[in-house]
Amino acid sequence: MSRIVVIGDAIRDVYRDYRRVRDGDVHGVPVAAWHGEESIPGGACAVACMCRSLGAEDVVLHSGAISEKVRYVLDGRCLMRVDEDRLTESALAVRSLGLLRADDLLIVSDYSKGMICRDVIAILEQHRGVVLADPHISRSPTRYPTDWICCPNRETYEAHQPAWVIRSEYAPVCVKLAELGCMAVHAGKTTKIRPIKVDPGDPCAAGDQWIAALAVSLLDGRDLIEAARQANVAAALKLRNRGATPVTQAEWLTPPLER
Repeated sequence: MSRIVVIGDAIRDVYRDYRRVRDGDVHGVPVAAWHGEESIPGGACAVACMCRSLGAEDVVLHSGAISEKVRYVLDGRCLMRVDEDRLTESALAVRSLGLLRADDLLIVSDYSKGMICRDVIAILEQHRGVVLADPHISRSPTRYPTDWICCPNRETYEAHQPAWVIRSEYAPVCVKLAELGCMAVHAGKTTKIRPIKVDPGDPCAAGDQWIAALAVSLLDGRDLIEAARQANVAAALKLRNRGATPVTQAEWLTPPLER
């Protein structure tokens, strides 16, 4: 049975909640009381959790040290985020990849925290199965092997558009367009896949939810375009959840959304 193997930077999303008690006496700074803290797996950890939540039975995660993104939230509104990055050592990352199977479907979640280094890419380049890559905006498309299916978001695509267009001659490039849906570009042909209409929500990790659903759909035997349609559904549903909280399989299969 084929597996989904998620390889990438692990992130922990921390939400520290406060409630306003009264207005402050100096400079209008509010006085707040502690209301609780929530920790949600993010990054590659979130992608693996999302694959499992959508029904994938065999999901493996390869990641290194965990980075934290701490959000300070007052009355439901995020006022500040503090990031603490703990970079992964290449040697540790390379040692963790020794048990890949030929039929594994790989998801490479590159958040530019250190896990997806050149040594890891050199190992993964030998994999002959399907590889989906979620690239960081700082990465040139030439960093990734030409037969990988890369899934940049709109900002990442626009930052390196000429290089992405050249790359799309060799393998499909699926561009996540948020509220505009997504598009697949390959061999001079562009296929636009319309979005799912939902009320605005929390966009955090919607791209992670999208690529997780794409992988699960491909593993279920759907072609790339139909898999991308299903990914749009999952990403839209995720907007209802806080942070990287995953969409369930039941929600995904019977979404009360306008198709």
